[in-house]
Amino acid sequence: MVVSSTDPGEGEKSTASLLKWLSYDSAVRRHCRPAPVYARPEAGAMGSTLDAISVVIQDVSALGGLAAAIAGWRELRRRSATVRITRGDTAVAIERASPRHVADIAEALGIPDAADTADTGPAGGPGPGTGGE
Repeated sequence: MVVSSTDPGEGEKSTASLLKWLSYDSAVRRHCRPAPVYARPEAGAMGSTLDAISVVIQDVSALGGLAAAIAGWRELRRRSATVRITRGDTAVAIERASPRHVADIAEALGIPDAADTADTGPAGGPGPGTGGE
């Protein structure tokens, strides 16, 4: 799965902040492997930019923890941040992490039975730093 974040005016800082948040979240660390995805550098650019986050989940029960962590990150930021999980050609926006929303995400991404196994409890703490991170 690929997770991407866009926040007008912040560019790749938004995605970097989300990657840091997911890396510090205990539920995500336990069941998921987030890794940065870099865009090809444009001609004349000094280097590549962080474009998205690749997330490998161990099983469907990890989807609830991932959604809860993303929802927690969004709650602490301006509401303008848009976070999407993409699997293949399907993209789903993350707005909250209720069991029903996690089930809807799983269904849209083609992951069976996630509603029965999704753990949408606390995401493992407040994450790194303060002030919107």
